[in-house]
Parts: sequence; structure tokens; C-alpha cells
Amino acid sequence: MHLQKNHILFLSNIKMKIIRLSTVILALLISAVLEAKDVNTMFLSTPDSIMTMVDKSGRERLLMPTDSADVVRNALGGEVRISVLEDNLIVFHSSEARVLEYRMLPTEKGDSLLCLIDTYFGPVRESTVTFYDCDWNMTGRFDLREFCDKSAIFDSVKNVSNGALFPELENPLISASFDKKREEVLVMTSCLPVLNGEEKNKQKIIKVQTNLKWSGKTYKRCE
Repeated sequence: MHLQKNHILFLSNIKMKIIRLSTVILALLISAVLEAKDVNTMFLSTPDSIMTMVDKSGRERLLMPTDSADVVRNALGGEVRISVLEDNLIVFHSSEARVLEYRMLPTEKGDSLLCLIDTYFGPVRESTVTFYDCDWNMTGRFDLREFCDKSAIFDSVKNVSNGALFPELENPLISASFDKKREEVLVMTSCLPVLNGEEKNKQKIIKVQTNLKWSGKTYKRCE
């Protein structure tokens, strides 16, 4: 009888421990779900220091169905628009000269971070790539120039021109954009403005593209 009581008490303790453990696991899962943010949420919560031209209410209107959204304008009166709106990609034109691309990326730790491509349009596009956590703390920048093959682009100038084109810059200008079909791929474009030696008033742009793949920690050149 005494052994039976001890056995029942032992099973009861195990049951209580299982319940407590299950409660902790459930709380952690709920917390993870609440902390996880999708690309739309990150777009709406973009800090004013990054999104200087369009306020939150304007961005909210841009996410409305097309038939109900009115024209949204930036602080200078220019029309703004979203050219790509997918489950994990937003391409936002905040002005005629600037585009912001948002995409959430999985990390090795099992959480996610935001990759933001900020592109300015001059004579040639130039981009910066920055990573943020879900609270908009910057976690790092990605150096596109590390993957710029200057010799390849200058060889392209020679191959195209047979010596008739002359580079205007010592270093190529680099832009980036998310691949629309492959979530893990970023497409980097190295551009070099060149002048035609025979027709000096005519400018051409030599471009070389490089595909980079997300590894869970950073982008690496596609094999």
C-alpha cells in the first residue's frame, strides 16, 4: 500500500513537471510569434530617420487594395508608389530618385532580420544594403564592393569597344535589387559610365551582373 502511494505521488510529480514544461514552451512559442514581424509590418514601422519623405499614414494607404487607395504624395508633393507588393517583398518608390526594397531573411539562429536595399538614381544607380532586427536596430551593412570584379568590368569595356570607349570613373558604381523569383538571391549590378572616343558627346553604360545568395548570415557569391 505504501509503495502504491509513493508510485502515485511520483507519477503526480512527473505530470506537474510536464505541465510546467509545456506551459514554458507554449509561452516561448507565443512570444516568438508575437515578436516575429512580416515585411508589411516593417514597412509601416520604418523610422522617420530612414523614411523622411512619407509618413506612416501615407504608407498605410499604399498597402490598401488598389481600387480603394488614393494617390499618395511625399513631402515635396511628388507621387509615391509600390511597384512590387508580395508576401516577403516590397519595392517602394519614395520619390523619382529613390527606391527602398524590403525583404525578411531567415538567420542561422532561427529568427529573421530585415534586409533593406536603398537605391538612389543619379546618372547611374547606387545602392546601400543594410540589415536590421525587428526593432529597427541596425545589425550590419553589406559591402557590395567586396564582390565587384573591377577587372571583369574593365575587360567588358575593351571587348565592347575595341579600345574606342574610355571610362569616366576609376571605380564602377554598384546597385542591387532582390531577385523577384528567388527569395535568397540578391542581384548586384556593377556599372561604369564610358565616353565614346569617336563621338565624345555620347555616353554609354557598361554593366556586369553578379548573383549573391543568402547563407543565413550574409550574402555570398552564387556557385
